[in-house]
Amino acid sequence: MKFLKTFAALSIACATYCTSASAASVVVDFPSPGSTINNGIPLNGGGGGFLSSSGDHLTQWALNTGLTSVTSAVWHFDMSDHVTAGIDSTFNILINDVVVGAYDFVATCVEPCGDIHHHFDVVTNFAAIAAQIAGGQDPNSFHLKLLATSSTGFGGGSWDWLPGGSVTLIGSDAVLEPPHLPGVPEPASWGLMILGFGAVGGMLRHSRGARQTVKIS
Repeated sequence: MKFLKTFAALSIACATYCTSASAASVVVDFPSPGSTINNGIPLNGGGGGFLSSSGDHLTQWALNTGLTSVTSAVWHFDMSDHVTAGIDSTFNILINDVVVGAYDFVATCVEPCGDIHHHFDVVTNFAAIAAQIAGGQDPNSFHLKLLATSSTGFGGGSWDWLPGGSVTLIGSDAVLEPPHLPGVPEPASWGLMILGFGAVGGMLRHSRGARQTVKIS
C-alpha cells in the first residue's frame, strides 16, 4: 500500500511537471512617442492633436514581451482635449484587434480654456489572446490599439493621446516548472518504469500460481 501511495504521488508530480506554466507580466510604454496615429505619423511628431472622428486610432507593437498569451491588462494613461463642454468622447481598447475594454470622458471645456487633461486607470480581463510575430522578426509580440468610437462633430473641438502612459500585460510565459516533490523521474523514464512494474507483477503472479500447484499435489 505504501508503494502504491508513493507511485500515485509521483504520478501527480509528473503531471504537474508536464502541464504547469508560470504567470508573468511586462510593462509597456503606451501611448508613447513610438506610437503612431491613423496614417502612421509618430505621436511625438505632431500627430497627437487635432483628432476628432470615429475611427481615429493610435497603435503600437509591444515587441518581444516573452509572453505567449495575455489574459488581462492594466492601463494607466493621460489624454488631453479641447472639446466643447458636454460632448462625450468614447474609445475602445484592443489587443491584436480584439476589443478588450472601453473608456470615455465628457468634455468640460468652456471657452476660453486651454487643454484639459484626463487620467485613466482601466483594468481589462478577457479570454486568452495569443502572441504574434511582429513583422516576421519579433516573437511574443502584441499589437495595442486605442480606437475612437465617436466624433466631436463640426466645430466640436479635438483631443489627443498626449502625454501618454503605460500598460501592464499579464499572461503566461509558458516556462515549465519542476514539481516540488524530490526524486521525481524524468518523463522519458516513465515508460521504462511502467514496463518494470509490469514485469514484477507478472513474476509475482507466476510465483503465486506455482505455490498453489504444489499445495494441490
